[in-house]
Formats: sequence, C-alpha cells, structure tokens
Amino acid sequence: SNPSNLTLPENNEFGFDIPLPSSAEKTDSNLGLTIISIPKEQLTSLPQSVRDSVEDIINSPTPDARLKALVSLSKNWPTQQFSAVIEIVVQCTKSESMVTRRVALSILGKQAPTLGLPAILDYMSDVDRNIRMDAYRLVGEIGDQRAIDLLVDRISTSDREQVMNVLAKFGSIVQPKVLPLLSHQNESVRQHVCRLIGRIGTPEAIEPLKQLAANETSLRVRLQASAAIQSIMDNRSTDNQ
Repeated sequence: SNPSNLTLPENNEFGFDIPLPSSAEKTDSNLGLTIISIPKEQLTSLPQSVRDSVEDIINSPTPDARLKALVSLSKNWPTQQFSAVIEIVVQCTKSESMVTRRVALSILGKQAPTLGLPAILDYMSDVDRNIRMDAYRLVGEIGDQRAIDLLVDRISTSDREQVMNVLAKFGSIVQPKVLPLLSHQNESVRQHVCRLIGRIGTPEAIEPLKQLAANETSLRVRLQASAAIQSIMDNRSTDNQ
C-alpha cells in the first residue's frame, strides 16, 4: 500500500491523526545517516529496546520508516532519563517533515518537558500552524516561566488568541510584560491585551487602563479597557469579602 495513506488511529497517544509521509516526499530523507546522530558510547549505554528504536531512527532509509521508529521510541521510552534519547528526539524536531516534528514535540512535552523546553519554544514560530498550536499547548501544560517573554513577543502575530490563553495560565506575573503593549500600534493587539489584563490583572493596571480608555480612538478598545477595569475591581471586591 502507499505509505502516504497509512495513518495511526486518532486516539493514539499523541492526540492527533498521524499520516505517514510518502517515501518519495522531500522531507527529512537526509537526516538518517548525517544530521541525526549520537556518540556511540551513549548509544551502547541504552536499554536494548530503546537502543533498537534509536538505531532505527538514525538509520531509517525513508521518512515513513523514521516516523515509525520515532513512534516506537515513544512506546519504549526508558524510565530513566537518558540525555542521548532526548537529544535524538530534539534532532527529530528539526525534521522537514511536519508530521515528524509534531510527534517529536509531543514526545518532548510528555517525556522530557524541562530538557525539551528550548525545542518546544522554537516551534512556537514554526511555519506550520498545527505545530505552533501544539507548541503553545505544551508550553501551557509545562508552565515554565522561561516561556513568558517569547509568548509576549508572539502577541503581535496572527496567533495572538492562542498566545493570550497560554499567558493567562501564568497569572498576574505576566502583567508587567504586557502593560507596555497597551500603546501598541495594532488595534487588535491593544484590545487583546486589555482582555488579558481583565483576566489576570491587579489594581496596578487600573490607571494605565483608565488612560487608555480616555485617549483611545477605537471604540472596541475603549470598551475592552473599561471592561478590564471593571473585572479587576470586581475581583478585588471578591477577594476582600
């Protein structure tokens, strides 16, 4: 059968349908023997089942074989954290194959969230929207504050709705980072920042919001600023009860 028609079931451990790429696809076909590699002494220290999967990833002749090997590695993931195994998965996140990148990111998020975080953060700016959404979701689940500055930088992109939802999970610690964006030239950014501050804001944000509501030319932004002020005041009133 044609490899491009093969799929793993939707209820697999990765949470999304995985179409296996055709071996004719120009993906990561050069990764097998050159880009993906680890020192031999690290390889020999791995448990046999893990070593077999890692060797299959390194030596895979086709993208679909590499993807299958990566899935196999996930199923045989060692109970002990081996830096070599994590490095192999990180290298897979650099694949030209979108599916391989998604699977690799999912593995990092589940099995090595702290060590894998730099790779996950890189893929918040991936060209493929599905991978960016995966990265945002994983960052929100991991909850590592190292992500905040990069997330704030992503507010000005078309992903701002997803970015705001992740930032909201960090709570009021985000407020000093986003308050300067109340003067951003993009109206949608100003509006979304008001909405975010309404969710996580503290009384210190009320004065900047009042200034925005008084001077803003956009009715939508003024209304959102006023709503954010009311939300902060309501939350303060509730806290004092």
